[in-house]
Amino acid sequence: MGIRVKRVIIVLVALFGLALIAPLASEPAAAQTAAQKRACGSDAKKFCRGSTGDQLMGCMKQNSDKLSARCRKAMGS
Repeated sequence: MGIRVKRVIIVLVALFGLALIAPLASEPAAAQTAAQKRACGSDAKKFCRGSTGDQLMGCMKQNSDKLSARCRKAMGS
């Protein structure tokens, strides 16, 4: 087996491994986001209506002093 073939096999095995691991890495973030949505839904509607994604997180941080205690706790502040 040539060196080039070995390199291709190594790259394919590495990519396959990353594909298997990637969903596991995003699970805690998804769970945290769900917890934040439950705790902060009314605050987000009140202070950040129309914001989504990164904009929403930025808006929530800017308004952290106005958020409910439950939401601040979920946001880690």
